[in-house]
Amino acid sequence: MRRISRDVAPDVDGWITQARQLQDDIAISRRTAREIVQQAEEAARLKETYTDYQHKVSLLTNEVEYTLKLKSLLGAVAHATQVLNQAKEDAIAGRFAQSLDSLSSVEGELQELRPYASSSAIELIGKGIKDQHQVILSEASKAWHESLYINTEEASIRINLTGNHDDSTSLSLSSATKVLARLHMLDACIARFAQAFDKSITRPRFGSERPHRNAALNLGHQSMAVRSKDTYGGPTQAIDDVKQIVRFFTESNLPTELAKTITNSLMPSLTSHLIDSWLTEEIPVLLSEAGHLQTILERVRGLSDELIKTDVDGQNELAEWVDQIPKIWLAKRRELSLAAVREVLLKRPYQTKVVERVEKQMMSRGIDNKEPVPYSSSAETVRQDATATPPASADFHSIQADGDAEEEEDDASAWDVGDEDPLPDSTRGHNVEPDTHHQDLVPYDNGQDDDDVGAWGWDDQDSSKDPGSPSAVRGRKNTTNGRSPTSAAETTAVVQPDDKRELTLSETYTITGVPDQLRDVIVDIIRDAETLRGPEFANSPISPAAPGLYSLPTLALAGFRALASTCYGSRQAAHMLLYNDCLRLAAELEELAAEQRETDAKSTLPEHSWPSSRLKLASDVQSIQSFGRRAYGREMESQRTIVKDLLDGAQGFTNCTEVPFASECSAAVSATIDRVRDVGREWKSVLSHSALLQSLGSLLSTVMAKVISDIEDLGDISEAESKQLRGFCDDISALRDLFPAPATAGEGDVCGVYTPMWFKFQYMGELLEASLADIRYLWGEGELKLEFDADELVDLIEALFADSEHRRRTISEVRRG
Repeated sequence: MRRISRDVAPDVDGWITQARQLQDDIAISRRTAREIVQQAEEAARLKETYTDYQHKVSLLTNEVEYTLKLKSLLGAVAHATQVLNQAKEDAIAGRFAQSLDSLSSVEGELQELRPYASSSAIELIGKGIKDQHQVILSEASKAWHESLYINTEEASIRINLTGNHDDSTSLSLSSATKVLARLHMLDACIARFAQAFDKSITRPRFGSERPHRNAALNLGHQSMAVRSKDTYGGPTQAIDDVKQIVRFFTESNLPTELAKTITNSLMPSLTSHLIDSWLTEEIPVLLSEAGHLQTILERVRGLSDELIKTDVDGQNELAEWVDQIPKIWLAKRRELSLAAVREVLLKRPYQTKVVERVEKQMMSRGIDNKEPVPYSSSAETVRQDATATPPASADFHSIQADGDAEEEEDDASAWDVGDEDPLPDSTRGHNVEPDTHHQDLVPYDNGQDDDDVGAWGWDDQDSSKDPGSPSAVRGRKNTTNGRSPTSAAETTAVVQPDDKRELTLSETYTITGVPDQLRDVIVDIIRDAETLRGPEFANSPISPAAPGLYSLPTLALAGFRALASTCYGSRQAAHMLLYNDCLRLAAELEELAAEQRETDAKSTLPEHSWPSSRLKLASDVQSIQSFGRRAYGREMESQRTIVKDLLDGAQGFTNCTEVPFASECSAAVSATIDRVRDVGREWKSVLSHSALLQSLGSLLSTVMAKVISDIEDLGDISEAESKQLRGFCDDISALRDLFPAPATAGEGDVCGVYTPMWFKFQYMGELLEASLADIRYLWGEGELKLEFDADELVDLIEALFADSEHRRRTISEVRRG
């Protein structure tokens, strides 16, 4: 160890020396650090002192600036106050222009002082400016009203351009106008003046009220008043008075721009009252008075020239009115036509008359070469279903040679008149024989069934069966003792070549005075249209309205359809009367259209200019016919509903032999029969004979369909019930006396012709008391299968007869049949 110590001793000494040197350096660094900290602390104290001095300098600078600004503001306020006071003095002295200049100057200064607007001094100055403006405005308005003075109670106006001579400070109208313009109140003053003028002069002179019709203008040098007079000046005097009003302002001593502005502000009301209350009312509706319109137009043109010369508005409104004269006249003519229709409907439905209708048809000789039958039509054609619609172009129910049933669309052009909903099926699913009538013979019933109406037609076959049986009745239902059912109306045969004859049919029916009066209304419209197209109206201002007149018949007829239901409502059989009137009116319209076409064919005008091509009478005829059909359909549906409700009192004929059900069934059947007879009496005085039979046949067919349906719904029918039900059927069948045969046909009736359910109902009555052998015979040898299908008859047999081998064989034969 010693040896090692001796070896490292020099190194240790060096290390010791270095350590001592390091301690000295650390001591020096500590002294240096303390000196640095002391210097930093001194610098912070110096900076704080500097900042404090800087704040003091800034505060002193702001105080100096504020003092300078305050001095400047106080100077501005003092100056503004001085100028405001000067403006007040100028206003007091009547120097309103200088006062406004001063106020404008003050307002400019206040704009610069806007940052200080919340200060009390500035608010006081602003309030002073507003008060001074109000004072000046008040003085200017006072001068305005004194210069343009309007007395509403006396309906007068006076112009004073010199102001108030007793007051040297008052403004003249010219000065007041300038002041008001600078205050942006001139337009408001002119508007108030125009309003006061309208109330004091325009309305009393040009108003539409009757007391004003005899008023006139009384003009002085600088005054104007409305005074009443004994004579009526008419529109020409009104036009002249408007011209005088224009001259009153434009030729007065008013400033030119002011006079023009005031006149332009008055013209809208003047022209409006002149046109609405005088010119338009004076357009004559009657062509015989149209010459007076030329005089009015000349005066209107003179007024328009005056407005153009003085550069005043209003000529455009007058020119537009002149251009609208044809439209205005047409509107008046439309109102006259609609008023005529209303008057007709309010009076004429209570005036009835009986008219005759006649139609000629080509007929071929019958098999015996004696009796005529419809030419080119067969029994099968006549028996076709006819859709239960009335004629589209005939004036009454008629027989047409082709037997076609033309379908028509219901009219939807009438006011508040829409298509009717289809009627409910009245046959309850049973097979009902279709109508064997022609479309032109039967009114539209608006129903889904073809048993709604009666039938025209006949078969070529005769029957030799027992006349009391349904088969015998069916065999003769289309012959009626060898004569056509058309013999219900008076007939006249004229011999024609080739074994053809001309058959003339005529019968009477009831209409009101409406169709003829409506025809007169339409004829007057067409006559006016033709007159306007004539040379005497070639230069008339209303001549361009001639084409528009051809649309008025359609409008008049639409008015008829819209009001008819209400006006006919209180009459007995109203819907039937309406139906007859529609037929009559449609026929007259067709006749009128044909006459017009004949007249146009002789004209030299091109075809597209013919009046007949402009008139829409063909569509109007269809609309009227459709409307009449709907009226008829509503009446028929109403009566159907009533008889069905009455039959519902029988409660389906259940227990019809037991008390109290028996009496209820009898009462229901009796009430239904009485109802049909009452309806027949009510319609007899209205409908033609053929239409009456068809309508009653439809109603009776509904009753029979209801009874048949109720009987078929019975599950079990006793012998006593069969007899009772047969009695009910016989009671209902007694209504056949409502269908008497024509006098030329001898005894009997034509019920089977007009009642589609008649033969089925007769078979039903016989089946109720028939034996199974009779039923087999009628099914196999008779015509029972034409009215009943197999399932329907089987159900009836099962209800009538108890189960047995005989019944089963009968049912088997029926099903095989």
